[in-house]
Amino acid sequence: LAQDYITGGLLDRAERLLKELMQENSVAKWEALQLLITIYQTEKEWESAVACTQELLSNARYKKDSDWNARAAHYCCEIAEQFIDKEENGKARDSIKRAFGFRRHSVRAAVLLARIEQRLGNFKAANREYLRIMQQNPAFVPQILKAMRKSFAAIDKLPDFKHSLSDHVSNHFDPVALNMLVQLITESDGSEAAIRFLRMKIASEPSVTAATQLLKLEAGLQEEAQATDLERIHQMLENMLKKRAGYQCNQCGYESKNLYWLCPSCHTWDSIEPNYKNGI
Repeated sequence: LAQDYITGGLLDRAERLLKELMQENSVAKWEALQLLITIYQTEKEWESAVACTQELLSNARYKKDSDWNARAAHYCCEIAEQFIDKEENGKARDSIKRAFGFRRHSVRAAVLLARIEQRLGNFKAANREYLRIMQQNPAFVPQILKAMRKSFAAIDKLPDFKHSLSDHVSNHFDPVALNMLVQLITESDGSEAAIRFLRMKIASEPSVTAATQLLKLEAGLQEEAQATDLERIHQMLENMLKKRAGYQCNQCGYESKNLYWLCPSCHTWDSIEPNYKNGI
């Protein structure tokens, strides 16, 4: 009956029934807990969601379940984001600490911690978190690059950032990181150095992204007529890249240009991933 209420959107009635089942010391109690968590997630009652998930994890059957631990970490991060928006940084830190307690390598918690440190001017601490994310969650790097660059630049450490980014690009196919690395090389060493880098990159790992950047830089060094032709080709390729969905759910196939922690379609946590394909 509670499940029927949930399906029908009658969440208050479902919650009352499930709380009654919670009083029983039976298998039904644990099933009720899971449904209650679903309700609290839908209603964005994050503290209640955390409390119920903690109780569920107290059962040996669920204690080491990575999915439930990951969900609890996300609920804590939702709470932390609310505190960050209100500039209550101490409470935000506490919630982030709780998130790490559920999931030691929570990338979302690490991003929030870096965001707080950067906001408070603790750039060294922020940079440590960004580097940890780069090492532990390379697929997430595109989401932190702009903030990471600002944080390193704030303490005159752009060469260190460039070095770390170069290592990342050498080991992972990441068009967004490649674009930023080319920009840094151009700024520090000039267009010709960036062109040499891109030619070597294309020789070892051909991609439309690298070719697009190469055309853009070479257009800037050509006579006007040749430059115009190169710029047209560059613009065509760039427009093609922009039309691609940047992210895709690995559970239901939902595509998006933005990252979501929770898939809007199938409501699975951590299922949205970069949709990069070799050659792009």
